[in-house]
Amino acid sequence: DHAQSHNAIGGWFEHQGQYGKALAHYRQSLELAQRTDHGSANASKWLQELSYTNANLCSSYLLQGSNVRRAKMHCRKALIQAERLTKIRPESHTARLDLAIRYAWLADTDIALGNIEDGLNMLKTHIKIIDEIVALEPANRHWQEQQMRSYAGYAMRLAEHEEREISGKYVKLAMTLAEALEAHDPTNEEWSRWLEVEEKLALPTARRRCGYAKQFFRHAVKKRFIERNPFVELKAATYGNREKFRFIDHATIQRIIETCPDGEWRAMVALARYGGLRCPSEILTLTWDAINWHRGRMRVRSPKTEHHEGGAFRDVPLFPELLTYLRELWEEAPKGENRVITRYDYNGQNTNLRTQFQKIIRRAGVEPWPKLWQNLRSTRETELAESFPMHVVCTWIGNSEAVARKILFNKRDPQSAKFYLSILKEPIADYRLARRWKKKEACPVVLLARL
Repeated sequence: DHAQSHNAIGGWFEHQGQYGKALAHYRQSLELAQRTDHGSANASKWLQELSYTNANLCSSYLLQGSNVRRAKMHCRKALIQAERLTKIRPESHTARLDLAIRYAWLADTDIALGNIEDGLNMLKTHIKIIDEIVALEPANRHWQEQQMRSYAGYAMRLAEHEEREISGKYVKLAMTLAEALEAHDPTNEEWSRWLEVEEKLALPTARRRCGYAKQFFRHAVKKRFIERNPFVELKAATYGNREKFRFIDHATIQRIIETCPDGEWRAMVALARYGGLRCPSEILTLTWDAINWHRGRMRVRSPKTEHHEGGAFRDVPLFPELLTYLRELWEEAPKGENRVITRYDYNGQNTNLRTQFQKIIRRAGVEPWPKLWQNLRSTRETELAESFPMHVVCTWIGNSEAVARKILFNKRDPQSAKFYLSILKEPIADYRLARRWKKKEACPVVLLARL
């Protein structure tokens, strides 16, 4: 029971993106499971717990992308334990489904390591096990849905590696299953409800999954593998719960910034609230050589959008509110240090910034709001949208106009736009930094209106 508790807690931390804490709980679960008496009466439960824990460790390492070989080691152990479990419980379709999933995860690690052929062979085995489960219960729509998703996932992997003919075959198989499921449930509402009830997903998450299904079959229609998208009428992603949106006004954020323990934290909060940068990915990867003081711009690397064409980097103005906090860090930066934020490394982990930020907010006498960092970005986008064309704002913030319109706030500070426009109409005075990257020199910051 204690091992299961650690697994559950680890899963919660992983869902929050706190992989370091998740790994600690998974390791504790593994240690407890290994110490447990696994006599014949408990062998089934013991193997199941070991398999789940190793699978969780595999998943966590794989999500981080920092130690794929270790991920593969745990995936391999989880697979061996799942195979032993199916021999003890051959009648259990759930145990066989777990085994199929272990093969899929092991395939992901092989592909991530460049072992493409091995990975695709693992996926074949995954498909074979799912097919065997469906053959035993052909009327079970839950297994049919698993089969449909497996075919679709396999098709996508094949397409990634130029196996287009075989990929098309599995797209058609997935489509055939989708049509059969649709005949029973024309609007796919049953599948949507299953995501919410059986998978215990929040409504926005369930709709996001529906969005993935729509996207996959839309691509199949575009490639002429199929004629119609069976998910086209299903309600998909809503871009978040509007009840969680907050507008964080200037007075509130200034109180919080003044409460921050050091210059790096002040800069992090300012970059999110006044620069509209994503935290942690964009803030922790910002470097001094990406800041052009003379032109009044910073070149922001965006890990989230780098897979889109032209999305790897974007230019963001050095907004007036940012200058004090960036100048403070620049003057204190060790010689030769290129990172703006040095106390945290961005390597796929969020370094528990959310919890620390909550403590800072409470010390400022403010009640923490939902989606701490995201709402700072959204607030900035709302302000900028009142003063600049939407397409310009989206270029700075790094999202699309369609997304921006869905997340913009109605409730805001009525004075902020007037204040912001007033400071933009006046030239920003030149200032001298204590030192530049290699030598001291004057660094004029241009008026934003000239950008």
